[in-house]
Amino acid sequence: MEADYPDAESRRRFFEETLTALEALPGATAASLTSGLPTTGYVWGTRFALDGEAYTADSEYPITNLQFISPGYFDTFETSLLSGRLFGALDVNESEPVVVVNTSFVEQFFLKSPDAGDSPADMGALAIGRRVRFGGSEAADSTESTHAWRTIVGVVPDLYMDGLENDMPYGLYVPVSQWDLSFLSLAVRTTGDSLTLVPAIRAAVASVDRDVPIYWAKTMRGVIEEEAWVADVLSTLFAIMGAGALFLAGTGLYGVMSFAVNRRGREVAVRMALGAKIADVRGMVVRQGLLQLAFGLLLGMVFAWFVGGLLESKLVGVQPRDALVFIGVAAALAIAGTTAAYLPARRATRIDPITTLRNE
Repeated sequence: MEADYPDAESRRRFFEETLTALEALPGATAASLTSGLPTTGYVWGTRFALDGEAYTADSEYPITNLQFISPGYFDTFETSLLSGRLFGALDVNESEPVVVVNTSFVEQFFLKSPDAGDSPADMGALAIGRRVRFGGSEAADSTESTHAWRTIVGVVPDLYMDGLENDMPYGLYVPVSQWDLSFLSLAVRTTGDSLTLVPAIRAAVASVDRDVPIYWAKTMRGVIEEEAWVADVLSTLFAIMGAGALFLAGTGLYGVMSFAVNRRGREVAVRMALGAKIADVRGMVVRQGLLQLAFGLLLGMVFAWFVGGLLESKLVGVQPRDALVFIGVAAALAIAGTTAAYLPARRATRIDPITTLRNE
């Protein structure tokens, strides 16, 4: 593309014409250009400076995600503005350099006081109007536009800039019209099946320049599934192993409790010989078994709750402390333990006490 569009202005013009052609497509409700789609993690990482902060070494400059977008990006992904404004047609290369930040950026770099509010209005008051500059100490004396101070004009929700794991969720958005870019992704929101519009999208790009190819035409759902396939495989394996572990735990619990009750055969026989009622003997054995079971379940649930909290930051779309899971596991083990206590007790009380004592 550099050969056909040798300077930044020609590249910007190509992208603008392409976006105009996409927006005019029948069935397209919104279109935008971006350096990376949400959940893919295709973003730049850059050091930056906050206006008013002092930095004595390059290592002190914080790092953030950086993504380049056209004005319709947030509309394309149906994301609402929280505070301030979004990019518009007047945000061009010759106008004031601007950025939009996400909520994680505000929380990371502006919510320094524990008394600071976290509502959209509070976040806007903290961030909008502040200035940032990309680069470390070398940017202070640079005259390049990429190192100019940029004013924060808006705050938007997080959109998984750093991929599904989102280890560094905070980031900045810069208008594509204020940066020199040679490769961008096209994002188009449609009224029907998105893939049916792919030929029309290719034709729209070809109407601007037939020599510019389009790669990897996918739906957003397909992009997310592709990014999450490793997690899906691992989650399926963990689910299978979890089910197996629950089965083994239930089987082991049944075996241990059944063995413990069977060993009390002599005690049961003595109580029966002395006139104890069958229901009372069964109830005593089951109650004692359930008491041990409840103690074990309590310890296990407390441990699982603690471990779930440690794993919370590594899970996406999964609640590590899901109440239904805890209840289901506890119910399965309780059923296994109750059955293991009751059946041997029932069997022991149906045998003639004299026969049991003679065998013992």
